[in-house]
Formats: sequence, C-alpha cells, structure tokens
Amino acid sequence: MGVLVVHGNGKIYELNQYAHEVLAQSDGLFSVSGHLVAGNRIADAIRQASASAAGNGLAAGRGALTVNRPSGRRPYVLFVSPLRSPAPFWGKDTAGAVVFLTDPERQPELDPALVAHVHGLTPSQARLACALARGIDLDQYAAEASIGRNTARTHLRLLFEKLGVKRQGELVALLARSLGPVELARTGPE
Repeated sequence: MGVLVVHGNGKIYELNQYAHEVLAQSDGLFSVSGHLVAGNRIADAIRQASASAAGNGLAAGRGALTVNRPSGRRPYVLFVSPLRSPAPFWGKDTAGAVVFLTDPERQPELDPALVAHVHGLTPSQARLACALARGIDLDQYAAEASIGRNTARTHLRLLFEKLGVKRQGELVALLARSLGPVELARTGPE
C-alpha cells in the first residue's frame, strides 16, 4: 500500500517506496513540483480532508476515490483521510491529509521470512503461503519449488493446521489482514 502525507494544498511531505514507484509510472497520478496531482477530484478530497482536520470533524473528511489510468489498466484506489499535523510537517495548527493508495494491478509483496516469523511457520511453509497470496496454484508452486505435488500438499496441510484455516482463500485473507499493511513502514527515497 502506498502512503503519502500531504499538506492541504497537495504538497507531498512524506511518501513510502510503494507510493514513490506509483508516481514514477506517471499513469494517472503525478508529482508536479512536489505536489500530488490527479485532476480536480484528488485536490478536492485533500482540501476537504484538510478542512475537516482543521475543524476536528475527522470522520466527515474521509473519502475514497478512484483514479483512472491513461494506460487502460485498472484504476488506482485512494483513501484520503484528515491529518491534523504535528509540528515537524507544517508547523502549528496546520492540517493536511494522509492518502492511502492501492494499485489493483500490483502483486502482493510478502516477505517469506517475515511471514515465517509472524506466523511461526517453517521457511518452506512461508514460501508456499506467499506463493498462494500471489495467486500461484499448488501445482505451479510445486514445479517452481522443484518438489513433488504430494510434498506441496503436505506443506499446505501443515500450513492450514498451524494457521487454523481450512481453505486457501482463508489463508490468503489471513495474510492480507496480518501483513498487508506492513509495507506502510517502508519509506521512499530521501
């Protein structure tokens, strides 16, 4: 997930690597002179969120919007939420917004070592879990991992037991809920 911290005028103060990569593509979302640009809709959403934060009406300023892409790929999904700024960003009594950005075309990037650590999995179980989260089926995983289908099925059965799930969809949902936001901690270029 991409995260951008923006001033009420759209100036970008902070962004993580994911957001930096999306902006670098210039496919419907842009950074122009350090400002987030995607047409009037995003500017309006940021202004509304900033005004809401300044007035402490936090819930009123939340908004979700899509941004169409000239490439014809699926639209970006943005969630704009009010942010009453701490002094390090803008100074006293200034508000802005935090913009959460998702690209439905982008594959999840789960780190198998992190998945293993968080969920108490073996490295092979974690690799399988990450592959399933990327949409790879069991037969394809077995071929890529150079293991037999029965070995892959054994890993999957043990994975299900450890995580208390019964279906692959439950496994993927669990990973998305527990580790999907981890990319928030990654920062963009200085």
